[in-house]
Amino acid sequence: DTPPEPRITANTVTLYLHNGGMVTGELVAQTPEEITLRFDYGDVGFHPSEVKELVRGRQVEGAEDVVLPKKAEESGWPYQRPVVFKLMNGSVIDATLRAVEGETLQLVQELDGGGLVELPLLRKDLHHVLFKPVESERSAEIRKQLFELFPKMTWDEEGIFTIMTDSPASAVKGYWRAIRDLATDWYLTYYPLLGTRTPDVQQFIVIFDDWGAFIEYAATDGLPGWAIGGYFSPDDDVLYLFNMMGEDFSDLLYEGFLGSSRRAVDAAVDQVRGQIDSRYEIFLEGLGSEIKQKVETAYGRLRQSYVDLTTSTLRHELTHGLLHNWGLQSILLSTTQGLDAERVKAKREFLQSQNVEQKRELLEALLAAEAKADVPQMQAANSWLAEGAAAYMEAEPVGEPSPEWLPTVQEAMRENQLLPPEFLHVFKMGSFPRMDDKARLFAYGQSWAFTHFLMTRHRPGFLQYLDRIARDEKAGETDDLQWLLDAVGVPLRDLDTAFREYVTSFPPSDPLWLTQKQIFLDLRESLRNF
Repeated sequence: DTPPEPRITANTVTLYLHNGGMVTGELVAQTPEEITLRFDYGDVGFHPSEVKELVRGRQVEGAEDVVLPKKAEESGWPYQRPVVFKLMNGSVIDATLRAVEGETLQLVQELDGGGLVELPLLRKDLHHVLFKPVESERSAEIRKQLFELFPKMTWDEEGIFTIMTDSPASAVKGYWRAIRDLATDWYLTYYPLLGTRTPDVQQFIVIFDDWGAFIEYAATDGLPGWAIGGYFSPDDDVLYLFNMMGEDFSDLLYEGFLGSSRRAVDAAVDQVRGQIDSRYEIFLEGLGSEIKQKVETAYGRLRQSYVDLTTSTLRHELTHGLLHNWGLQSILLSTTQGLDAERVKAKREFLQSQNVEQKRELLEALLAAEAKADVPQMQAANSWLAEGAAAYMEAEPVGEPSPEWLPTVQEAMRENQLLPPEFLHVFKMGSFPRMDDKARLFAYGQSWAFTHFLMTRHRPGFLQYLDRIARDEKAGETDDLQWLLDAVGVPLRDLDTAFREYVTSFPPSDPLWLTQKQIFLDLRESLRNF
């Protein structure tokens, strides 16, 4: 079939865009705020700041009506500014963010002849923020090392982000969506701190599809890969993740938790088939099918909990990476000393074995909150600040209570284990050293809660404090708790009282391990009704 002839009317125009693209359509409206073109599939608006030139008539040949901009690797970064805003309609605004006021972004664009144009943008119209790639010697060095380490992995780039992975393309799509969402949320949340700061390197992300390979690689960094979904290495300037969104992990999860249940149902049906009146065999088959459907439903809920864990881990660790890259946190990685090589080997063998209980043990370790007590964390000037700033970004939308850390801090409060701010502030470097496992876990939860409280009730002062911590060379060497009190303008005891009241304002929340267990309790209860 031959393609349809392009429609040409008296109002046909072509827009030459600043990003190098071209688009032809029927001009239906032109105002100082928007140029609207009509296509067969609907109307699309372009902001005048995106348009380099408007020409009457058709300049794009063919039925598509669009010439896409050249890729960054072909034309370099096609925008004037290092951060630009891609809209839901696919267009890009090349402007500077001045303020975020509720659900509106206040953008400002400098005109060639001087002067400024204010461009308000609704958050719902923003698809994601794009960051200019960082082509530096360090970026080239990291890229070369990763190619040597993982020669069989494919790679993909978008702006400042580079993904290397052995996962299928379908899984990578989900990660790109999560990365764009987090990067956008991070930029809009912490933009007052960025100012003239610029990133040092390209943001590299390595995603392992093979859990055993991830365990073995994490072991080289002194980390228990069987108990974490991913980690950011500031020494490498790389984020390493295990793909819990992929089919391989999905199959492992199914076998480890629910495969035996399906086999038991099949065995029960086979056992009685032929021993009962044939009139009832259809009923028996239907009953078995219904039971397996309930098992599948439970599996779907369980798999979603791991997808959520993957997204939460990516958002947390990538926040560490972005803050580190922009010079807002100078962090080190605290590793597990003397990680047992035999233990690593045993965990690898667990994955390769057919022992369901062994696989289940590994899967449960990933979801168990208690596992975090042994997980190495970032070191920075003030442990709570590094972990709190990253944990704050885990939830979607940003600012929602954390399903992981809220129940942890609530438990700490019930057991009267909340630390006074001055004691929480004592830990300048390290993962709350010399605290027992449970107390350390409570400290992580309190780090999230304290940051959530400050970002909700004292955001301008808290961001001012973060900026001073990043700029002042004496941070971590002095009693910078007073810097925080000065920034928020509240005396210490009043701040502590207000924080504790804030924690009690949230409704009780179940920990993740209990939510996971409830899946199986619900399944067991539903099966009892047969």
